[in-house]
Amino acid sequence: MFSHYTGERNKRYCIYLYLGRTLHRTEEELKNVIRYSLSKAFESLLGGNGLYVLRFHVERRLDMDMYEAFYEDPHKFYKAVEDFLGEGAEALMRLIIAWLIQNGYLEVANLTADNFMKLLKEGGEMAKIMIRSSFRGESKGVVGGW
Repeated sequence: MFSHYTGERNKRYCIYLYLGRTLHRTEEELKNVIRYSLSKAFESLLGGNGLYVLRFHVERRLDMDMYEAFYEDPHKFYKAVEDFLGEGAEALMRLIIAWLIQNGYLEVANLTADNFMKLLKEGGEMAKIMIRSSFRGESKGVVGGW
């Protein structure tokens, strides 16, 4: 459904979804929601030590916080994970997406796990908008910013 973003109608629809879901949240709140959601997913699947290793390698490649990198450019984040894990990056991200969906951190009414992966791989502004708008919930337990 979201494989091509060239049509003006598709672009307007994506922006409408993004604005409709995020107008009630500030950018900082959305960053915190994404940070909290991803940190819970990665820690749950990799454990504390595995998350530490992943963060070390991804942050070294990107020269920035892993979660901030995901927020700013999900495709660039995915490429850094892929540089570290190779073909295992897709498997890891599919597990992360499945965990986020199962635990209610992703809104999947209009975005499937396959589409989410496709957006991560393709990148671009529309992909970033769709990925950001898919996160839901409050940033439980998150205090402060980045």
